[in-house]
Amino acid sequence: MFHNSVVKEASNNYKIWGAFASSNGTDPILSPQYINQSNYPVLTGNIKKLALGSSSSYIQLFVFTSDVLFLSGTPGTGTPI
Repeated sequence: MFHNSVVKEASNNYKIWGAFASSNGTDPILSPQYINQSNYPVLTGNIKKLALGSSSSYIQLFVFTSDVLFLSGTPGTGTPI
């Protein structure tokens, strides 16, 4: 598994699934799960923007919240703009 997907629901909640998508940045998520503090314990604040970066076979998740910029996945894989 390599590819990832993110969706934003009408309720403004985000879901993610795919390779390296877990909160530890290494395990895959095989079915959509919410991007929230329950699934990503260090995530705080309200999600403002979200992006995925990829390079060959690695991904990096960027979540900009009202509190912090949260990064997960393989460091240096993507570059936030």
